Amino acid sequence: MLIVISVVVASYISASYLPVITKARAPSITFEDLRELHFLANRFEATTLPAPAEVMSVRTFLTVAEAPLEASRVVLAWRCSAPSVNLTGTWTLKGNRTHVELVSGAYVQDLGNVLIVRYWSEGADRIYSLSWEEETRVFSAVLTGPITLAEEELAVVRGWREVRVVEGVVKG
Repeated sequence: MLIVISVVVASYISASYLPVITKARAPSITFEDLRELHFLANRFEATTLPAPAEVMSVRTFLTVAEAPLEASRVVLAWRCSAPSVNLTGTWTLKGNRTHVELVSGAYVQDLGNVLIVRYWSEGADRIYSLSWEEETRVFSAVLTGPITLAEEELAVVRGWREVRVVEGVVKG
């Protein structure tokens, strides 16, 4: 009889603390947290995420010197109440009231004789920090047309350049 009472009491105590334990395990994230992350990502700063992100990759093409290179856009996603927004930059923050996505783009920097084109690709399915390892492809070309990612024009550069295509493989 004493064992039965002990089991009932232990079950009652465990059940009363279960919501507290479950809530502590699921980190909450706010839209303000994600706006700050958008700011840091656009400064190319690695950072710890306020909550884990699901990572998806969208295959596309990066066109440099009229040559299509396989590339991708990375989408980091969270469940989070947020206003309907579309904050642009190299990384774009999109919200639709129930979900928020941080979507990578590409960045072009013309240094005169060197052209740097940076984009991001998926390296993990779920991440806890925003960081990446860089892989660089280098070639020389006479540029005559636009540089595009997913048919979106990033820049128009003309003339000879050493082109450095930097792929940031998202880790974390």
